[in-house]
Amino acid sequence: MTDGSDGGATRATALSRTARCDQRYAPDAKPAESAAASSPLIRGRVLEIGDRDYTERFGGSRVSQSDVLNINPGKAVTTLVADLAVGDGIPSDAFDCVILTQTLHLLYDVRPAIATLRRILKPGGTLLLTVPGTISQVATDEWGA
Repeated sequence: MTDGSDGGATRATALSRTARCDQRYAPDAKPAESAAASSPLIRGRVLEIGDRDYTERFGGSRVSQSDVLNINPGKAVTTLVADLAVGDGIPSDAFDCVILTQTLHLLYDVRPAIATLRRILKPGGTLLLTVPGTISQVATDEWGA
């Protein structure tokens, strides 16, 4: 999701509609890793949930600040302690990129979490989101259109 200057989502686009089947991806690689490795979107101030693995592995010199969100304190890498579904303590319009891998489906009510994500992204910011399961069409014939 890329946030527009008016705060509304202007684009929701998969990096690849066929993820695992796309020839740009190694067949044994996780789709998130493949997408992140080829993406210049991990840049500026980045928020990642749980740790900064993707930020460090794929952001490189494009990242000016790396933050890690956890719901509970205690992990040394944590820079923000907050509940994504509530959003208290997470600054607004602060992040150029939010990396949310395999987390959204674990929340009881995703709507407030999505509202928080929208609020914390800078205008033009990017949400890199993965959820388990097949979320894109693999078929490219008339049934997959």
